[in-house]
Amino acid sequence: MKSGMFLRVSLRHLEDDEQFSVFYKTMKRLNCFDEYALFTHNGHTPPPLEVMKQRIPLLGKRLEALRKISRRVGINHLCTLGHADEDSINAKSNAGRYFTGIDGKSTPGNFCPSDESFRHTYIAPVYRMLAELHPDFIWIDDDVRLENHGFGVHFGCFCDSCFEKLKEHFNFSGSREEFRLSFDGPSTPDLRKKREKMLEWNRRVECDLLDFIARTVHEVDPGIILGRMDGPSYWSADRKRQAEVLRGKTNNPVRWRPGGGVYTDMVPDALISKAHLLGRMTSQLPEFVQEIDSEIENFPSVNLSKSKRFNIME
Repeated sequence: MKSGMFLRVSLRHLEDDEQFSVFYKTMKRLNCFDEYALFTHNGHTPPPLEVMKQRIPLLGKRLEALRKISRRVGINHLCTLGHADEDSINAKSNAGRYFTGIDGKSTPGNFCPSDESFRHTYIAPVYRMLAELHPDFIWIDDDVRLENHGFGVHFGCFCDSCFEKLKEHFNFSGSREEFRLSFDGPSTPDLRKKREKMLEWNRRVECDLLDFIARTVHEVDPGIILGRMDGPSYWSADRKRQAEVLRGKTNNPVRWRPGGGVYTDMVPDALISKAHLLGRMTSQLPEFVQEIDSEIENFPSVNLSKSKRFNIME
């Protein structure tokens, strides 16, 4: 297993030539990072396709520059489905079904993982353009998930199309509310089987999307390593199967980045909880996943979340 220091580079260091020049010279002088991953966006909803098309040449230019001072340079694609509904106005330009909860409420700017139209008009073109830059790796961020997509939409997807397929999967006829209530009650063997069937459904949905992304990337460049940012999911996680999908037919290496944990220094012993969380997620990975990164997260939008000392301790 390789070890090293890796840095994800925000757009604010990439977009302006003068700003990037300062960043580049500083990184060259420090000579402390083994690789760089360039963020594709600075918000948590998918940017319009036209914005991504305009941004690709810039990312390619920065990739080539950083290759001169780094062992590996790649991409961290921040938004595939969307993390939250913070920029729903721009995201609306991407035609697709919104991610929907069991109560029928949707989260604007976050999209259904099974929407074939959205896959082919947005996800495939974006990942194809990124692959054409031939980065050493592409990180798929943790918005490829089936929970926590904005206020009030905790689990999904239960859009009209997904719910019709779910009803067929369960041989169920009724409303979303009746479907939800059918999972409540004492934990009997039959109810446990039903819950396991729901979990298996979610795992298939997530793996199917990751397989679509992997095939799209590897059709352009079979040598690109895919990485998965992960989170502590109990709704859809199947780390072994997901890693197999990202490996592809060429048996590429797969990278993993367990996420979640410590975002402020208000509760120092949260570091212990984070260590256990990372350990639990990592223990479920297959042996061929040999590159596992521990993420030290600092949101650029929150300037006073952690002290320097706490970062060093983490």
